[in-house]
Amino acid sequence: PFVAMVFHNFSTMTDVFIHVFPPMLVYTLRWHKDEILQAWPNTFDLDYELNFFPTASDRASIFTDTVCLYFIWLIPYVIWMVKTGVHLPSSKRDAPAVYDTVFHSNMRKGLCELIGTVMWKRPVEESKRQCKTNDFEVRDLFVYLFFHFVGVMVSLLALAYPCFSSRQMHGIILTSMCIICTYRGALRYTYYSTRMYANIVRKQFLDGDNDDGSNKNKSNSAEVANETTPLMISV
Repeated sequence: PFVAMVFHNFSTMTDVFIHVFPPMLVYTLRWHKDEILQAWPNTFDLDYELNFFPTASDRASIFTDTVCLYFIWLIPYVIWMVKTGVHLPSSKRDAPAVYDTVFHSNMRKGLCELIGTVMWKRPVEESKRQCKTNDFEVRDLFVYLFFHFVGVMVSLLALAYPCFSSRQMHGIILTSMCIICTYRGALRYTYYSTRMYANIVRKQFLDGDNDDGSNKNKSNSAEVANETTPLMISV
């Protein structure tokens, strides 16, 4: 998803909300427990100790629970994608193409060519055809999901653990997220206010030149027709 501070775009701001506010809520619950319990003494149960990694005496941990929840989602998702989901947006299916997925969207952005070239030595033309028709191979899906799993595990170690261990790191990561969203929004507004209108003006000039050229060609064609018509009739 395109996560950026584009305030007039409802869809984009929804993406910002669902990606930024939950981490901020977790930050508040993690590092402002006393203030929360003082304000709402009978609402939240925050008096417990958490371990990020399992220990010999307690196997329950944030890491273990997160991995379990991930596989609870992953297994049904893989079954559904293999049997149904991977074929839904395809233009080659008997029924109309419906329900584009994140997998299909990412594959069209270059992943199909990358996976096909690196993993299967697939011709680039075939990968482009698959992108055009949304008709991707199931083996590409498994490669995609493998790297999705790797990305989740890396994010747990590189992002979640520092956030759990250090209030300062948690704040730095959240601040970085907000800066990235603001920077992306600034780029989008810069495009709206400069490049987009410049492209429109250029297109208008090009269309005007093409119209003039077309009118000249029509005039020349008419003159040629007028000159050749008597000859054709006489013949």
